Amino acid sequence: MAHRRSGPAAAAAAAAVLLALLAAAALPATALLTPAQETEWLSYQKTISATAGAATGAALSGAHSFSTPLQGILSSNVYTGGNGRLRRVVADLLAGKAVKVVAIGGVATNGSDASSPGRNDYFAQYVAFLSRAFPAATVTPVRASAGLAPSSVVAGCLDRFLPKDADLVVLEMTASDGATMDASIVAPVQPRAYEILVRKILGAAKKPAVVMLQTMPPGMGNGTRPFYLTPESPAYAAVSGYYNVPYVSMRNALWPSGQLTTNGLLASRAVVAADGSTPNDAGHSALVDSLVMLTQRTAMDLQLLPFGTWDTKQADADVPSKVMFMGSDAQAAALKAAACSWVRNASVSTTGGCPTGVDQLCGLDYSSWAAVKDGYAKSVTETFGDNASSGSSSKMGAIIGGAVGGVVGGLAIIGGIVAFFVVRQKRRAAAEEAAYSSKFSISGLPITAAAGGEANGVNGHAPSSS
Repeated sequence: MAHRRSGPAAAAAAAAVLLALLAAAALPATALLTPAQETEWLSYQKTISATAGAATGAALSGAHSFSTPLQGILSSNVYTGGNGRLRRVVADLLAGKAVKVVAIGGVATNGSDASSPGRNDYFAQYVAFLSRAFPAATVTPVRASAGLAPSSVVAGCLDRFLPKDADLVVLEMTASDGATMDASIVAPVQPRAYEILVRKILGAAKKPAVVMLQTMPPGMGNGTRPFYLTPESPAYAAVSGYYNVPYVSMRNALWPSGQLTTNGLLASRAVVAADGSTPNDAGHSALVDSLVMLTQRTAMDLQLLPFGTWDTKQADADVPSKVMFMGSDAQAAALKAAACSWVRNASVSTTGGCPTGVDQLCGLDYSSWAAVKDGYAKSVTETFGDNASSGSSSKMGAIIGGAVGGVVGGLAIIGGIVAFFVVRQKRRAAAEEAAYSSKFSISGLPITAAAGGEANGVNGHAPSSS
């Protein structure tokens, strides 16, 4: 006959069961964590349960399996600021409201080199977390992959990437901008394009929250590029501070746990060794772990300081009238200058010619360097007319993923989350690799991209949602 425990014994037993469940939820068998690191994560999960309140704590603590050391993920949450817009989004999720989450970015956002794109890339995992942590809410995710396109092109063609009803935008442009990084990236040319992109998103009709997801530029993860040589800092970090936009850093997440070379450079197993930038499964895990940590902290912060008028004032405030990077040229001229610099640095134009305007680049295929070069060669020799802005040519269509698929109520995300199938591209031809690597002194580091739009007939069209 079974006997019912009472008093301290029952409480201890219940606590042991709770800890076991949290450990099972938070620490998958495949996690590459030491026992000490597992203990750290377990302690963090217990803190969430105790701090965030019963309902919220229980949802958050079991909604995601972390696989990156806690030290790195704590370091990854670089800046939150007032965080009014993200607090509004998380408050809506907690209240069971509908939220549209959009990811705009390059090869990481496209799911390149994840073993199962659409299931274990960072965006799919983040949406899965949101659906589990906030089961009463309706989460509609949209993946808008820019491929190799830089910030200047995305900013100049934003209607192709940003749905008008977006509530939260995860912006991942560091690798695309940093792929052709030289002295221009630390001058106002390229950072101004990124700032214009951020300003446009913040100024959209629904005033969405923005989270800057800073990945690593080519060479940073394989010991060939130093910690400081990235668009992330100081330029993009300054944009984050000026506009009060939170940002998380893949570089910071991986640096403490990576194997440093004799020169103090990072050699990480979380990125593709050939380019030192494109995240593999471990890299995607680091990215989603960083986003989840930011979301959990925001939810916990709302328990301490509920959403109020101070948040509303910040969230509804207009974008600052003055740009941070000073300059007298108009926005169109600034984007053209940045696009011209990118075209030249990427060796897209063999003659050194620049686009007449960003709209000339809107319809290009950014799935690979070969496709970009071929498309640009055609764009400078043909008269597109309205096609230059409408993108009606399917062959020249921008690589924009369709809806990732709505996650309604408490339904867990499943394998069919992505409405488009991510096709991993082969590395570009050896001759192109050699030319590119030689130009930018990152020997043998091809850049990888994946295309997904054409498979669903959405090339050249704004992303859709289901």
